[in-house]
Amino acid sequence: MTPETFFAEYSGRRAIHIPGDADKIRRLFDWSSFNRLVNMTTLWNAQTMKMAMDGRNLAPDEFCITGSAREGGHAMLPDWPRVGNLLENGASLVLDLMEMLDPGSAAIATALQMATASRVTCNAYYSRQQRPAFKSHFDTMEVFAIHIEGEKTWRLYEGRFEEPIEADGYRYASFNEDYHANAKGALAQEVTLTPGDILYIPRGQYHDALAGSDASLHLSFGTIRPTGLDFLRTINRAATADPLFRQEMPNIDSPDLYRDHVRELAARLMALLDDPEVTNQLLEEQRGRLFDMIPGFNLPDPAFAGFFRVQAAGVKLTRRGQNWQVKTPKVRDTLSPATADLAHWVLGRDIVTLPELEEGLPNLSEPEIRNGMTHLRTLGILLRA
Repeated sequence: MTPETFFAEYSGRRAIHIPGDADKIRRLFDWSSFNRLVNMTTLWNAQTMKMAMDGRNLAPDEFCITGSAREGGHAMLPDWPRVGNLLENGASLVLDLMEMLDPGSAAIATALQMATASRVTCNAYYSRQQRPAFKSHFDTMEVFAIHIEGEKTWRLYEGRFEEPIEADGYRYASFNEDYHANAKGALAQEVTLTPGDILYIPRGQYHDALAGSDASLHLSFGTIRPTGLDFLRTINRAATADPLFRQEMPNIDSPDLYRDHVRELAARLMALLDDPEVTNQLLEEQRGRLFDMIPGFNLPDPAFAGFFRVQAAGVKLTRRGQNWQVKTPKVRDTLSPATADLAHWVLGRDIVTLPELEEGLPNLSEPEIRNGMTHLRTLGILLRA
Protein backbone atom coordinates (compact mmCIF):
# COMPACT_ATOMS: atom_id res chain seq x y z
CA MET A 1 0.00 0.00 0.00
CA THR A 2 1.38 3.40 -0.93
CA PRO A 3 1.52 6.23 1.62
CA GLU A 4 -0.83 8.23 -0.62
CA THR A 5 -3.50 5.50 -0.46
CA PHE A 6 -3.09 5.00 3.27
CA PHE A 7 -3.42 8.68 4.18
CA ALA A 8 -6.24 9.32 1.70
CA GLU A 9 -8.41 6.32 2.53
CA TYR A 10 -7.50 4.92 5.96
CA SER A 11 -5.61 7.25 8.29
CA GLY A 12 -8.02 8.48 10.94
CA ARG A 13 -10.92 6.81 9.13
CA ARG A 14 -10.88 3.02 9.23
CA ALA A 15 -8.76 0.03 10.14
CA ILE A 16 -6.66 -1.87 7.61
CA HIS A 17 -4.78 -5.19 7.74
CA ILE A 18 -1.70 -5.20 5.50
CA PRO A 19 -0.08 -8.63 5.02
CA GLY A 20 3.67 -8.50 5.39
CA ASP A 21 6.99 -10.28 5.02
CA ALA A 22 8.23 -12.35 7.98
CA ASP A 23 11.90 -12.22 6.95
CA LYS A 24 11.75 -8.46 6.46
CA ILE A 25 10.38 -7.78 9.94
CA ARG A 26 12.76 -10.25 11.62
CA ARG A 27 15.69 -8.24 10.29
CA LEU A 28 14.40 -5.44 12.52
CA PHE A 29 13.06 -7.27 15.59
CA ASP A 30 12.78 -10.88 16.76
CA TRP A 31 12.83 -13.04 19.88
CA SER A 32 16.47 -12.21 20.55
CA SER A 33 15.67 -8.48 20.42
CA PHE A 34 12.84 -8.95 22.91
CA ASN A 35 14.90 -11.15 25.22
CA ARG A 36 17.71 -8.59 25.22
CA LEU A 37 15.24 -5.94 26.38
CA VAL A 38 13.57 -8.10 29.02
CA ASN A 39 16.95 -9.08 30.43
CA MET A 40 17.93 -5.44 30.92
CA THR A 41 16.40 -6.03 34.33
CA THR A 42 17.31 -2.68 35.89
CA LEU A 43 15.30 -0.78 33.25
CA TRP A 44 11.93 -2.11 34.32
CA ASN A 45 9.60 -1.19 37.14
CA ALA A 46 5.85 -1.16 37.76
CA GLN A 47 5.50 1.94 35.56
CA THR A 48 7.47 0.67 32.56
CA MET A 49 6.53 -3.03 32.64
CA LYS A 50 2.97 -4.34 32.89
CA MET A 51 1.36 -7.75 33.17
CA ALA A 52 -2.20 -8.77 32.33
CA MET A 53 -4.29 -11.94 32.27
CA ASP A 54 -7.88 -12.83 31.43
CA GLY A 55 -8.84 -9.23 30.70
CA ARG A 56 -7.35 -7.82 33.89
CA ASN A 57 -4.29 -5.65 34.46
CA LEU A 58 -2.34 -7.27 37.29
CA ALA A 59 -1.65 -5.03 40.25
CA PRO A 60 2.06 -4.25 40.82
CA ASP A 61 2.13 -6.22 44.06
CA GLU A 62 1.14 -9.35 42.12
CA PHE A 63 4.43 -9.43 40.19
CA CYS A 64 6.70 -6.86 41.88
CA ILE A 65 8.58 -6.38 45.13
CA THR A 66 9.93 -3.23 46.72
CA GLY A 67 13.57 -2.70 45.82
CA SER A 68 16.24 -0.10 45.18
CA ALA A 69 15.59 1.84 41.97
CA ARG A 70 18.45 2.67 39.60
CA GLU A 71 17.55 6.37 39.95
CA GLY A 72 17.85 6.13 43.72
CA GLY A 73 15.23 5.54 46.39
CA HIS A 74 12.80 2.66 46.33
CA ALA A 75 10.29 1.46 43.74
CA MET A 76 8.16 -1.52 42.83
CA LEU A 77 10.49 -3.71 40.77
CA PRO A 78 9.72 -6.98 38.95
CA ASP A 79 10.10 -10.13 41.03
CA TRP A 80 11.50 -12.15 38.11
CA PRO A 81 10.77 -15.70 39.39
CA ARG A 82 7.18 -14.64 40.07
CA VAL A 83 7.00 -13.03 36.60
CA GLY A 84 8.13 -16.32 35.07
CA ASN A 85 5.52 -18.28 37.00
CA LEU A 86 2.77 -15.94 35.82
CA LEU A 87 3.94 -16.24 32.23
CA GLU A 88 3.86 -20.05 32.47
CA ASN A 89 0.23 -19.78 33.59
CA GLY A 90 -0.80 -17.64 30.61
CA ALA A 91 -0.15 -14.04 31.67
CA SER A 92 0.92 -11.47 29.09
CA LEU A 93 3.97 -9.26 29.45
CA VAL A 94 4.12 -5.66 28.19
CA LEU A 95 7.25 -3.52 27.94
CA ASP A 96 6.24 0.15 27.75
CA LEU A 97 7.97 3.05 26.03
CA MET A 98 10.74 0.94 24.47
CA GLU A 99 10.70 2.69 21.09
CA MET A 100 14.30 3.96 21.27
CA LEU A 101 15.80 1.05 23.25
CA ASP A 102 16.37 -1.21 20.25
CA PRO A 103 17.76 -0.29 16.80
CA GLY A 104 14.90 -2.04 14.98
CA SER A 105 12.06 -0.49 16.96
CA ALA A 106 13.83 2.89 16.75
CA ALA A 107 14.00 2.61 12.95
CA ILE A 108 10.27 1.86 12.72
CA ALA A 109 9.38 4.60 15.21
CA THR A 110 11.48 7.14 13.30
CA ALA A 111 9.88 6.18 9.98
CA LEU A 112 6.38 6.53 11.46
CA GLN A 113 7.30 9.81 13.11
CA MET A 114 8.55 11.27 9.85
CA ALA A 115 5.55 10.03 7.85
CA THR A 116 2.84 11.15 10.28
CA ALA A 117 4.47 14.20 11.92
CA SER A 118 3.45 12.66 15.24
CA ARG A 119 5.06 11.67 18.50
CA VAL A 120 5.52 7.90 18.46
CA THR A 121 5.61 5.44 21.33
CA CYS A 122 6.13 1.67 21.20
CA ASN A 123 5.13 -1.14 23.53
CA ALA A 124 6.11 -4.79 23.10
CA TYR A 125 3.46 -7.44 23.88
CA TYR A 126 4.24 -11.08 24.67
CA SER A 127 1.18 -13.37 24.95
CA ARG A 128 0.57 -17.10 24.94
CA GLN A 129 -1.86 -19.99 25.40
CA GLN A 130 -4.87 -18.22 23.86
CA ARG A 131 -5.41 -16.23 27.03
CA PRO A 132 -6.89 -12.73 26.54
CA ALA A 133 -4.76 -10.02 28.11
CA PHE A 134 -7.09 -7.04 27.79
CA LYS A 135 -10.83 -6.57 27.46
CA SER A 136 -12.35 -4.84 24.46
CA HIS A 137 -11.14 -1.25 24.64
CA PHE A 138 -10.24 1.83 22.63
CA ASP A 139 -6.99 3.79 22.59
CA THR A 140 -6.33 7.53 22.59
CA MET A 141 -3.72 7.15 19.84
CA GLU A 142 -3.55 5.72 16.34
CA VAL A 143 -2.24 2.15 16.62
CA PHE A 144 0.11 0.39 14.21
CA ALA A 145 0.44 -3.21 15.42
CA ILE A 146 3.39 -4.93 13.74
CA HIS A 147 3.41 -8.68 14.27
CA ILE A 148 6.76 -10.31 15.03
CA GLU A 149 6.27 -13.97 16.03
CA GLY A 150 3.46 -16.51 16.36
CA GLU A 151 -0.15 -15.66 15.57
CA LYS A 152 -2.70 -13.34 17.13
CA THR A 153 -6.35 -12.82 16.24
CA TRP A 154 -7.70 -9.29 16.49
CA ARG A 155 -11.37 -8.41 16.69
CA LEU A 156 -12.45 -4.95 15.58
CA TYR A 157 -15.87 -3.60 16.57
CA GLU A 158 -18.19 -1.07 14.99
CA GLY A 159 -18.17 1.22 18.03
CA ARG A 160 -15.81 4.17 18.09
CA PHE A 161 -15.35 6.84 20.77
CA GLU A 162 -15.26 10.29 19.20
CA GLU A 163 -11.86 12.04 19.47
CA PRO A 164 -10.53 10.43 22.68
CA ILE A 165 -7.72 12.08 24.64
CA GLU A 166 -5.82 11.36 27.87
CA ALA A 167 -8.24 13.28 30.09
CA ASP A 168 -11.00 12.24 32.48
CA GLY A 169 -14.21 11.63 30.61
CA TYR A 170 -12.50 11.07 27.26
CA ARG A 171 -10.47 7.86 27.76
CA TYR A 172 -11.27 4.19 28.23
CA ALA A 173 -10.69 4.14 32.00
CA SER A 174 -13.31 6.85 32.54
CA PHE A 175 -16.22 4.45 31.93
CA ASN A 176 -17.50 1.23 33.48
CA GLU A 177 -17.82 -2.18 31.84
CA ASP A 178 -21.53 -1.79 31.08
CA TYR A 179 -20.80 1.39 29.12
CA HIS A 180 -18.10 -0.35 27.06
CA ALA A 181 -20.24 -3.44 26.45
CA ASN A 182 -22.89 -1.23 24.85
CA ALA A 183 -20.54 1.23 23.15
CA LYS A 184 -18.32 -1.28 21.36
CA GLY A 185 -21.17 -2.45 19.12
CA ALA A 186 -21.18 -5.47 16.85
CA LEU A 187 -18.11 -7.29 15.58
CA ALA A 188 -17.02 -5.56 12.37
CA GLN A 189 -13.92 -7.51 11.38
CA GLU A 190 -11.71 -10.35 12.60
CA VAL A 191 -8.15 -10.73 11.32
CA THR A 192 -5.30 -13.06 12.22
CA LEU A 193 -1.84 -11.53 12.16
CA THR A 194 1.26 -13.55 11.28
CA PRO A 195 4.90 -12.37 11.29
CA GLY A 196 5.43 -9.24 9.21
CA ASP A 197 1.74 -8.23 9.11
CA ILE A 198 0.62 -4.73 10.05
CA LEU A 199 -2.76 -3.79 11.54
CA TYR A 200 -3.71 -0.12 11.68
CA ILE A 201 -6.50 0.89 14.10
CA PRO A 202 -7.71 4.50 14.28
CA ARG A 203 -7.95 6.10 17.71
CA GLY A 204 -11.20 5.47 19.49
CA GLN A 205 -12.13 2.21 17.72
CA TYR A 206 -12.96 -0.67 20.04
CA HIS A 207 -10.83 -3.80 19.63
CA ASP A 208 -9.36 -6.79 21.47
CA ALA A 209 -6.86 -9.52 20.66
CA LEU A 210 -6.16 -13.15 21.47
CA ALA A 211 -2.91 -15.08 20.94
CA GLY A 212 -3.59 -17.92 18.53
CA SER A 213 -0.33 -19.79 19.12
CA ASP A 214 1.67 -20.97 22.11
CA ALA A 215 3.72 -17.77 22.02
CA SER A 216 2.99 -14.51 20.25
CA LEU A 217 4.99 -11.28 20.04
CA HIS A 218 4.03 -7.96 18.48
CA LEU A 219 5.07 -4.33 18.66
CA SER A 220 2.36 -1.71 19.07
CA PHE A 221 3.35 1.73 17.81
CA GLY A 222 1.13 4.62 18.81
CA THR A 223 1.14 7.98 17.01
CA ILE A 224 0.07 11.03 18.97
CA ARG A 225 -0.51 14.26 17.09
CA PRO A 226 -1.14 17.66 18.68
CA THR A 227 -4.79 18.59 19.16
CA GLY A 228 -6.59 21.90 19.44
CA LEU A 229 -6.02 21.66 23.20
CA ASP A 230 -2.25 21.61 22.66
CA PHE A 231 -2.71 24.64 20.43
CA LEU A 232 -4.58 26.45 23.22
CA ARG A 233 -1.79 25.70 25.70
CA THR A 234 0.75 27.08 23.25
CA ILE A 235 -1.24 30.22 22.44
CA ASN A 236 -1.61 30.79 26.17
CA ARG A 237 2.15 31.29 26.40
CA ALA A 238 2.04 33.77 23.51
CA ALA A 239 -0.81 35.68 25.21
CA THR A 240 1.22 35.99 28.42
CA ALA A 241 3.50 38.49 26.67
CA ASP A 242 0.51 40.80 26.04
CA PRO A 243 -0.26 43.14 28.99
CA LEU A 244 -3.99 42.97 28.24
CA PHE A 245 -4.08 39.25 29.10
CA ARG A 246 -2.16 39.89 32.32
CA GLN A 247 -4.60 42.59 33.35
CA GLU A 248 -7.11 41.80 36.09
CA MET A 249 -10.68 41.16 34.99
CA PRO A 250 -13.30 43.85 35.87
CA ASN A 251 -15.29 43.50 39.05
CA ILE A 252 -18.04 40.89 38.76
CA ASP A 253 -20.51 43.51 40.02
CA SER A 254 -20.01 45.43 36.76
CA PRO A 255 -21.35 42.95 34.17
CA ASP A 256 -21.33 45.47 31.29
CA LEU A 257 -17.66 46.28 31.87
CA TYR A 258 -16.95 42.57 32.20
CA ARG A 259 -18.57 41.76 28.83
CA ASP A 260 -16.75 44.65 27.15
CA HIS A 261 -13.43 43.40 28.51
CA VAL A 262 -14.12 39.87 27.27
CA ARG A 263 -14.85 41.28 23.80
CA GLU A 264 -11.56 43.15 23.90
CA LEU A 265 -9.72 39.97 24.90
CA ALA A 266 -11.39 38.07 22.05
CA ALA A 267 -10.39 40.75 19.54
CA ARG A 268 -6.79 40.74 20.81
CA LEU A 269 -6.74 36.94 20.62
CA MET A 270 -7.83 37.07 16.99
CA ALA A 271 -5.05 39.56 16.30
CA LEU A 272 -2.55 37.17 17.89
CA LEU A 273 -3.81 34.28 15.76
CA ASP A 274 -3.44 36.39 12.61
CA ASP A 275 0.14 37.39 13.47
CA PRO A 276 2.54 35.37 11.25
CA GLU A 277 5.26 35.61 13.89
CA VAL A 278 3.00 33.98 16.49
CA THR A 279 1.97 31.28 14.01
CA ASN A 280 5.63 30.51 13.30
CA GLN A 281 6.31 30.37 17.03
CA LEU A 282 3.49 27.85 17.48
CA LEU A 283 4.80 25.71 14.62
CA GLU A 284 8.34 25.73 16.00
CA GLU A 285 7.15 24.77 19.49
CA GLN A 286 5.06 21.89 18.17
CA ARG A 287 7.86 20.78 15.84
CA GLY A 288 10.28 20.72 18.77
CA ARG A 289 7.96 18.56 20.86
CA LEU A 290 7.23 16.18 17.99
CA PHE A 291 10.80 15.42 17.00
CA ASP A 292 12.80 15.80 20.21
CA MET A 293 13.36 12.04 20.53
CA ILE A 294 15.26 11.65 17.24
CA PRO A 295 18.94 10.93 18.01
CA GLY A 296 21.54 13.25 16.52
CA PHE A 297 24.91 12.22 17.96
CA ASN A 298 27.73 10.43 16.19
CA LEU A 299 30.49 10.53 18.80
CA PRO A 300 33.40 11.16 19.07
CA ASP A 301 32.24 14.17 17.02
CA PRO A 302 30.48 16.19 19.77
CA ALA A 303 28.22 18.16 17.41
CA PHE A 304 24.51 17.36 17.50
CA ALA A 305 23.33 16.94 13.90
CA GLY A 306 20.13 18.69 12.92
CA PHE A 307 18.01 16.63 10.56
CA PHE A 308 15.43 17.07 7.82
CA ARG A 309 12.24 15.15 7.15
CA VAL A 310 11.87 13.82 3.61
CA GLN A 311 8.53 14.41 1.93
CA ALA A 312 8.67 11.84 -0.88
CA ALA A 313 4.93 11.32 -1.42
CA GLY A 314 3.90 12.35 -4.90
CA VAL A 315 7.46 13.32 -5.94
CA LYS A 316 8.65 12.11 -9.36
CA LEU A 317 12.02 12.57 -11.05
CA THR A 318 12.29 12.30 -14.84
CA ARG A 319 15.23 12.80 -17.18
CA ARG A 320 15.05 15.75 -19.61
CA GLY A 321 18.15 15.84 -21.81
CA GLN A 322 21.16 16.68 -19.65
CA ASN A 323 18.99 17.73 -16.71
CA TRP A 324 16.38 16.19 -14.48
CA GLN A 325 12.87 17.45 -13.90
CA VAL A 326 11.15 17.07 -10.55
CA LYS A 327 7.41 17.09 -10.09
CA THR A 328 5.79 17.47 -6.66
CA PRO A 329 2.08 17.74 -5.80
CA LYS A 330 2.49 21.55 -5.90
CA VAL A 331 5.25 22.46 -8.35
CA ARG A 332 7.37 21.32 -11.30
CA ASP A 333 11.03 22.37 -11.60
CA THR A 334 14.32 21.54 -13.29
CA LEU A 335 17.27 20.25 -11.25
CA SER A 336 20.97 20.55 -11.95
CA PRO A 337 22.85 17.21 -12.21
CA ALA A 338 24.30 17.71 -8.69
CA THR A 339 20.90 18.48 -7.14
CA ALA A 340 19.38 15.52 -9.02
CA ASP A 341 22.02 13.22 -7.46
CA LEU A 342 21.13 14.67 -4.08
CA ALA A 343 17.40 14.22 -4.71
CA HIS A 344 17.82 10.56 -5.74
CA TRP A 345 19.79 9.86 -2.55
CA VAL A 346 17.36 11.74 -0.29
CA LEU A 347 14.13 10.24 -1.65
CA GLY A 348 15.13 6.77 -0.47
CA ARG A 349 15.14 7.88 3.18
CA ASP A 350 12.84 9.12 5.93
CA ILE A 351 15.27 11.59 7.47
CA VAL A 352 18.66 12.97 6.49
CA THR A 353 21.40 14.98 8.17
CA LEU A 354 24.12 17.09 6.57
CA PRO A 355 26.93 14.72 7.74
CA GLU A 356 25.06 11.75 6.18
CA LEU A 357 24.75 13.61 2.89
CA GLU A 358 28.44 14.49 2.85
CA GLU A 359 29.38 10.88 3.58
CA GLY A 360 26.85 9.35 1.19
CA LEU A 361 27.61 11.68 -1.73
CA PRO A 362 31.42 12.07 -1.76
CA ASN A 363 31.32 13.08 -5.44
CA LEU A 364 29.50 16.33 -4.57
CA SER A 365 31.26 19.37 -3.15
CA GLU A 366 30.06 21.06 0.03
CA PRO A 367 28.59 24.04 -1.91
CA GLU A 368 26.75 21.63 -4.26
CA ILE A 369 25.25 19.79 -1.29
CA ARG A 370 24.20 22.95 0.52
CA ASN A 371 22.78 24.57 -2.62
CA GLY A 372 20.97 21.36 -3.46
CA MET A 373 19.48 21.14 0.03
CA THR A 374 18.28 24.73 -0.26
CA HIS A 375 16.63 23.92 -3.60
CA LEU A 376 14.92 20.79 -2.21
CA ARG A 377 13.71 22.73 0.82
CA THR A 378 12.21 25.35 -1.52
CA LEU A 379 10.36 22.54 -3.33
CA GLY A 380 9.04 21.14 -0.02
CA ILE A 381 10.94 17.85 -0.37
CA LEU A 382 13.16 18.57 2.66
CA LEU A 383 11.55 19.94 5.82
CA ARG A 384 13.59 20.96 8.83
CA ALA A 385 12.37 18.93 11.80
